[in-house]
Amino acid sequence: MTRQNERLNEKFDLLFVPHPSGSLPAHNRSDELYLTWDVMFGENYNKEKRAIVIPDIGVYFIYVRLTLKCQDEDAMFKRFYVALHKWNEGYNITQLLTDAWDGIVCTPGGLRSVFVGQLFDLLEGDHVMVWIGKGYELIMKSSFGAYLT
Repeated sequence: MTRQNERLNEKFDLLFVPHPSGSLPAHNRSDELYLTWDVMFGENYNKEKRAIVIPDIGVYFIYVRLTLKCQDEDAMFKRFYVALHKWNEGYNITQLLTDAWDGIVCTPGGLRSVFVGQLFDLLEGDHVMVWIGKGYELIMKSSFGAYLT
């Protein structure tokens, strides 16, 4: 198999499952944070940066899928904001790749799926991270991954 064909099969997939309500300290349940992930397969994950590390220059399909559930019985509607950021030692600043706003009506048993996916031209060493700006407490489960196209 040639190096090009090997690269076509590269895939990174991460899974984030928040702990049940009340099991995380309050400071870990707030908005404006990068999600921490458990690696399902692929080895290019930086725990400190909470990021997939891009191993080679190329066009990657980056995705994040989240299932939201409103746990607040007194609320009518909750807003949600997610963003994909990238960082690299070469430019040493965090840049926005893409973002999305959504929300969920707070009804018993109500769930909502949010999917953000896009092709990005990335450099070797780019770190791609998921930022939750609003609605962290709504996340029931999520996954995050990258595929070299």
